[in-house]
Amino acid sequence: MKTRITVAFGCLLFSLVAPRVSAQELEAYTVREGETCATIAERVYGSPRAYDRIHAHNPDLGPLPHHLHAGQVLQLPMPRSRGVDATVTDARGSVRRQAPSQPAWAGARVGDELDSGARVSTGERSSAELTFRSSAVAAIRAETLVIVHGTSVERVREEGTRATVREGSVLSRLSSLSGGAPLAIETPSAEVSVGQGETAVRVSREGHTGVSALSGTSAHVRGTNDTSVIEVPVGQGTHVRRGRPPTPPRPLPAPPSWVSTERAFLGLAPTPTSLGGGTVTGTWSAVTGAASYHVEIARREDGRDLVFGANVPSSVTRFEAHGLPPGRYFVRIATIDAELLEGRPADAVALDVIGVELVPPGAVVPSATADDSLSELELFDGLADRAMTLSSAPPREPVLLGTRVVVPSGVVCAHGASEPSAELVLASAGDGYLTCVREGVNVVGFDLRVVAMRARVLDRAGAAITRLRREMPTDVMIEIDAPSLDRGALALRATGGEATPPTFDADGRLFTTLTPTLEVAGPLTLVVGNGQPDSVLASVEIAVDDPPPPEPVAPPEATESPRLLALHEGLGAQVMPSWVGLRDDQRTGIGGVLGAMVASARLGEASPRVRLIGGATAGLFDDYLRISAVAPLDVIGQSSRDADRGARDLYVSLGSRLLAASPTQGAGIAIELGTWAPTAGASGLDRGRLMFAVDGSLRFAERFVLRTRQAGIFDLVANGSLLWASAYGLDVGIAGPLSLGVEGTMTMGTEGGTEWYAGGVGLGMGLDFHPVVLSLAGRVGFGDDLWPQGTVALNVRASFDP
Repeated sequence: MKTRITVAFGCLLFSLVAPRVSAQELEAYTVREGETCATIAERVYGSPRAYDRIHAHNPDLGPLPHHLHAGQVLQLPMPRSRGVDATVTDARGSVRRQAPSQPAWAGARVGDELDSGARVSTGERSSAELTFRSSAVAAIRAETLVIVHGTSVERVREEGTRATVREGSVLSRLSSLSGGAPLAIETPSAEVSVGQGETAVRVSREGHTGVSALSGTSAHVRGTNDTSVIEVPVGQGTHVRRGRPPTPPRPLPAPPSWVSTERAFLGLAPTPTSLGGGTVTGTWSAVTGAASYHVEIARREDGRDLVFGANVPSSVTRFEAHGLPPGRYFVRIATIDAELLEGRPADAVALDVIGVELVPPGAVVPSATADDSLSELELFDGLADRAMTLSSAPPREPVLLGTRVVVPSGVVCAHGASEPSAELVLASAGDGYLTCVREGVNVVGFDLRVVAMRARVLDRAGAAITRLRREMPTDVMIEIDAPSLDRGALALRATGGEATPPTFDADGRLFTTLTPTLEVAGPLTLVVGNGQPDSVLASVEIAVDDPPPPEPVAPPEATESPRLLALHEGLGAQVMPSWVGLRDDQRTGIGGVLGAMVASARLGEASPRVRLIGGATAGLFDDYLRISAVAPLDVIGQSSRDADRGARDLYVSLGSRLLAASPTQGAGIAIELGTWAPTAGASGLDRGRLMFAVDGSLRFAERFVLRTRQAGIFDLVANGSLLWASAYGLDVGIAGPLSLGVEGTMTMGTEGGTEWYAGGVGLGMGLDFHPVVLSLAGRVGFGDDLWPQGTVALNVRASFDP
């Protein structure tokens, strides 16, 4: 069984994915002085382009370009000890591989090892190179499918390597290392045997074949339906149509002549985040009889390390390739005639891309130029993915005024009308052509627009701010119009005021707070810099208004503090010994009270009773101490119950307002400890009596007051009275000084050793003519010793706050 390659269509291109390697297949490698990933790959794997295998297993190397140092330890996958049928030795662009019996395709990398049955596929504008165990090399061009079939090494060397091309083109390169084993290529119309050197085989969509012997030894060709074989000498070719014998060999088309004289082009140097790149161009003369041209850009003069390759129609005699990293490239152009014969390419033309770096104003200039790392082949990984076309170069982004142009040693540059300089600073805004000279030779440059940074001050809603108020902090948003700007490196300063350090939101918008100062007259100037002393990228001047003089403030009108509405004490002021009425727990100050009460006769009484009272009250220490004394006098009638008389007895009390209420709401509490002194003899109580009372109120809804008075009454004699007396009421502020209320009273306990109770309900009215309060109340009473008894009380109280 022979080893063979099946080429289904076109040319070959790779996107790269590392082969899976188990942990035991990795070995530590110590870097030597001066080594790079490419030189290590050549030492370990035999090809400098196998550096991708190093990258795949050492992710800590970081972004390209890599800078290795002596003593650094790398983890390298070791080559397999057994032989493989083929190895990927070059890959450009979109290249994929498929392992035998595996449905999934994966990206291919230089160094991938292919067993029998493996497939390799290339995409548009892609290429690849496969090296077989026989050392035969197949350069596969764009849009090609290759199937590798292998056998033993001995049989490969004996019988050679075979490939089938259905459509597209293959360029074979066989060296003396192949041991003389030929490469057999089958097409729909011919069988071709090629030996050492380069032979191009092209197949049209109709299956016709063109064979071109470019260098080395002759090719041998026969038709698929023909047994005779013709020899095609070097420099000649033959055309084979389906079902026909090969045409007699004839000279290959003449190569184009190179017309353009430019040999050096300006490009952007690589950075840690970008490979940079430049545009190279070339022009050639048209060749009579040409049907198309094949253009190749490679890193090597013999066409190896292909960067870009394409067929162009005969009407095209110029190319542009964009995005080439700094370095040297070789361009080869071959003529293809109507019978698919490909002539020998014209002598390779060397084109150099000179790397320059555009350093924004204020950024740190690199200590070394990009040319220091141009020997590192990693820079050229993935070039086929770049925009290498035959059209015009894309426009470049503008740069900021003040950008520095950093060039390699021996290069001077100028922009527009500026003087050439090795340390060029772009000091004039506008469009201009950036061109350089290297050792007296002009370097083709490119158009470069230089713009000044523009800044606007906006409010947070996006409206422009044209005026500020002095001494008034204002939050603002800074809108910056500048290309390729690192906003995180910006700094702000203000003349005529203060600017806080800038902050950024999630959308990258810049915010600060501006405060014009009183010390500096005139506008505030906001300067946008890059943190360097006195750096100015942009400035904005904002008018500042002085604060208006303060308006005269009229003194506030004297207003009385709101006060509590005084409540009626029609029954509460009567100080009856056996029952209590409601008191105003929030009354304050020093004053007195005069009143009268008329009560209908009870059981055992001959006539109604008329009682007069008079007393005085003093509130001290903000009414935390209250002292009062009241003396009642019965002018008509007398109570039939000794325990309820008290006429001409003196009632003296000490109390305190514990909790003050507000005028419209809140609770109030007051306490009182009083005693009836038996000063009237038989007409009075004829005994001492104590009373402890608590008064409470709750104001709500501005006009309503709930009140209560709870009292314990104790005689200071044996078998005396032991009573609990209480009163409850609700008062409503009607209008102005007028308030109305309802009141209920209740007394229960023992008197003279027997149980006794009494109660009553009534109405009250208060008129608060501060400091005089008029109270009127009426009650209907009931109890053990009385039928319904009516009582009417009137009193006047005057109180003055000290």
